Amino acid sequence: MNDNDSDYNGDSELSPEEIPCPLCGQRETRCSHFLADFDCTFDGQGKYAIGLGGGALYEIDVIGEFFESIAYCYARARYKGKSAKLPKAPKGTVFRTYVQALKEVRLDAKAYDSEEDYCWDFRVNIERYAVLVRLALLEILDCDVYEEEAFTETSMSSSRYAIWYCSDASAAAAKLKDKLARCLSDFKRENGLV
Repeated sequence: MNDNDSDYNGDSELSPEEIPCPLCGQRETRCSHFLADFDCTFDGQGKYAIGLGGGALYEIDVIGEFFESIAYCYARARYKGKSAKLPKAPKGTVFRTYVQALKEVRLDAKAYDSEEDYCWDFRVNIERYAVLVRLALLEILDCDVYEEEAFTETSMSSSRYAIWYCSDASAAAAKLKDKLARCLSDFKRENGLV
């Protein structure tokens, strides 16, 4: 524990801004180790619909594009019916759990007036979507990720946050961006979407 952390009690509930960085001890202003913070209570909100509220991953738009593209590809195949072949899953075991969750979504295509509405509801009905995406991101990141928990509480509600740190957040985000862009390109090519 850093000297800066002498008043930090790991058992107390601190807000995201009060959590010290486990690598440098900095609080309140985000340091170069700050990779991401996720609202785990309202995880369908935030950037990319995974509860993301900030950090180096916040500007990596391919996160949302990649996972949504796969979901919409599966949804379009399901909307077309049994005659449509399901897409080829992205390569790598890291996506296996996510793809399995896509295969478990059951919606009646006949109840929808448009493919667009069906695809929207399909994505929303992926069980534990935000959790699955965050788990996949953790596996793809090529670094040690330190996760801290934080809480906010008001008179009407409370939220739990997961905050990720690593030794070089910018470099980790850049590597993740490159990996996901390649995976997305491969997925589109494999499924004739390019």
